Amino acid sequence: MITYKETLDLGFKRNDLGGDEVWFNEFGYECFITKKTICKLKGGSKIVAQWCPDYKVIELLLLDRDHFISNTITVNSVEKFKELTQIFNKQTNE
Repeated sequence: MITYKETLDLGFKRNDLGGDEVWFNEFGYECFITKKTICKLKGGSKIVAQWCPDYKVIELLLLDRDHFISNTITVNSVEKFKELTQIFNKQTNE
């Protein structure tokens, strides 16, 4: 389980989407996305991380240059997230 506070400590930014009455009536809070860009890859692709408040996990998303998701990894601990981001950053810096 990864808490909201832990994501902020990891450098994630919150983007409030708000204004969705259906979402609010279902979940009891305004819609928001908490995410962070991990690295940019050749060809315009990138890896971003997005926190899921319902399951308290981080999803690593491989986005192509058109921002379509081509692969995902679900991470359920801060330690595993840090380990994976180190690997990705090491690979892109070589």
